[in-house]
Amino acid sequence: FPLLVRSKLAVVAGDPKQIEPIINLCDDTIKQYLKTAFLEQGMTNEDYYRYAPTAKYTATAYHRAAGANGTEGDLGTGIVLRNHYRCVAPIIQFCSPNYKDGLQILSNYDSSTQQPHLLAYHVQGSHINNTNPEEIDAVEKAIAFLLENGYSTEEDDTNKAIGVMSPFTRQANALRYRLTNRWQNFSWDDIGTVHTFQGGEKAAIILSPYQCHQEHSFWFLNRKPNLLNTAVSRARELFVLVGNLEEIKTSGWGN
Repeated sequence: FPLLVRSKLAVVAGDPKQIEPIINLCDDTIKQYLKTAFLEQGMTNEDYYRYAPTAKYTATAYHRAAGANGTEGDLGTGIVLRNHYRCVAPIIQFCSPNYKDGLQILSNYDSSTQQPHLLAYHVQGSHINNTNPEEIDAVEKAIAFLLENGYSTEEDDTNKAIGVMSPFTRQANALRYRLTNRWQNFSWDDIGTVHTFQGGEKAAIILSPYQCHQEHSFWFLNRKPNLLNTAVSRARELFVLVGNLEEIKTSGWGN
């Protein structure tokens, strides 16, 4: 904000289909902010949803710069850059439906790389202490396979580096402990939540969703396409989903 108030013209670049900022404020605090910063200043609820950094659907500078109206799904009238250079075609085509009129894929990649580029590894799974140990075992096996096929846990090997992620912190931490103990050169920073990978990329990404039973809520994953879109598009040439594929399909996430 201090930068913006000193500017006559500002260009805000971002992707509203990626993960939004996390707002670590309780509902009461947000309501008080709405009251004191907007309503008591002569502004309206519409002003709040259009401009406030705590607004549910427009919490990013991109939304505000693009003139989004504050309702879910409205992205305003920003300029859309459609050229994509990171991912192989099958990976970014998975994400393209999230963008009106799709993307222009201009990626260059070695056709000898691991194919297919989108893989799913079924694990029944269970929940113990907010972790899914069967998924962790399967991720470890998947990494061993990838290492035998030219991929690397070396952080400096940018061409073939592996990244591992989960939407949930406890699962991500459990993966970190297991994998860094197995492979000493596996960087702590290359294993984490989907949020920690925002803006990054790896040759291969392995995703452990953690949720595995019908009675478990997939709301956190299904609420919007942003989280899955971010996870998949971190992978340049290979994305591997490790989890209970039957539950993922029935939950709607598999769509």
